[in-house]
Amino acid sequence: MPLRLSFILAAALAAAGAHAQTTPARIHDFIRDDGGVPYAAPALSADGYLYGTTSEGGTSGWGTIYRVRPDGSDFQSLHSFDWVAEGAGFGGVIEGRDGALYGTTRNGDSNGSVSAGAVFRMAKDGSGYTTLHAMAANGGDGGVQNARLAQDADGVLYGVSTQGGSTGLGTVFSLRPDGSAFTVLHRFAGGLDGGAPIGALSIGADGRIYGTTAAYGAGFQGTVFTMARDGSDYRVLHALSRLTGDGDSPQSDLTDGGDGWFYGTTAFGGIFCDCGTAFRVNTSGAYETLRSLDGQLSGATPIGAPAFGPNGHLYGTARTNAGGQFAGGAIWELDRQGKLVGVYDFPMPELYAPTGNLVLGPDKRFYTVANYSKPNDYGAVISFDPATQLAPPVMPPVFVSMNLNPTRIRAGHWSELTWYSENAGKCVASGDWSGHKRINGPAGIRLHPTEPGTYTYTLTCSNTAGSMSATQTLEVLKDRH
Repeated sequence: MPLRLSFILAAALAAAGAHAQTTPARIHDFIRDDGGVPYAAPALSADGYLYGTTSEGGTSGWGTIYRVRPDGSDFQSLHSFDWVAEGAGFGGVIEGRDGALYGTTRNGDSNGSVSAGAVFRMAKDGSGYTTLHAMAANGGDGGVQNARLAQDADGVLYGVSTQGGSTGLGTVFSLRPDGSAFTVLHRFAGGLDGGAPIGALSIGADGRIYGTTAAYGAGFQGTVFTMARDGSDYRVLHALSRLTGDGDSPQSDLTDGGDGWFYGTTAFGGIFCDCGTAFRVNTSGAYETLRSLDGQLSGATPIGAPAFGPNGHLYGTARTNAGGQFAGGAIWELDRQGKLVGVYDFPMPELYAPTGNLVLGPDKRFYTVANYSKPNDYGAVISFDPATQLAPPVMPPVFVSMNLNPTRIRAGHWSELTWYSENAGKCVASGDWSGHKRINGPAGIRLHPTEPGTYTYTLTCSNTAGSMSATQTLEVLKDRH
């Protein structure tokens, strides 16, 4: 680490004690036999247990269904997925209105009874695992179920597939809890329609379905859509676009804020380092970017749904960190205006890559999962106290320097322009060059002007704390020939 960067980080952290927090509690560290690499957050059941799925591990290696108490006791691996007959775990479970667990699997063996994933039901004691519907192998039903299911007041289950359908871009489907009445409600067509939904559906107070697609739409960065529960009246509420700062590729569920807005995240885009955003959208299609993640304090690549804490603030996770102190992801806290008021950086490699939704328990703690943790490298179920484990953010100041060698050349000859920045969220060139430039590290280009004159190269780097600019001037003389 360069001396200047070490000094800046040390000074900032000493000034606020910004990252002297205790690590989130590990409810359970997975080993291969009981599961591994969880992506979906567990569901908090009425019986007090957390129920969830893992994407790897178990007796066949294709994931498990587990339960554990919020204090970490009484962990049980309830079911190991059979790749051939059932598909692989991934998307988590919900507790149905009948008290059973419902979920989806993705993929499967082409020679088995499930090859495009399935919808399943299981009792909470692990008995009675049943495939309710195997997705059609030809893709008509959909395939690759990444998300949990949703259930309406009538008991009907709703889900999305990321692939399959008539164009291979996914579907919205419904079925009864006994597996009957399976219906494809919508097949995504790409283009303005959107495609490749990844996050789970939400059912609004108006009884309509709301969801997102990770791709296509008018802005090519995904959509927010709504439809009636019978599949009619499909509408794109908002098409995301990088050009307007919306973010790119929403992959999280939508969280109903109870205030007329749904809240979500995008995995990419934003005004800083392509690190993602937190947004909200209402039922009329009004869309607001609450925050662009900076890739440092607030992390990058959020794919879990945010949740409101006891203080009314919005909390979320970021799976990675594009240059922060630990680079293992983050938990972030926003006030209702989108201001970053609290952060926690994960200490890679001890515990890192939080991915799931945040689930608020009756103890006012949040529960979720991290993909990886030491010593087993199979991830963990974790919890944290939003009142005590997040600290006010302290962003180190930006530093940028440039060097030009030589500063005077003749037309048609070469000069090398190099630059170095620290703590930048973005760097933008102006003058006689333009565009976004590499951040947080040495970079350089060779200049080859063919016309005499004076050329100016300015680089402005910024983060949420401010900005700094550096300029170099190149004098180009007429070629002797």
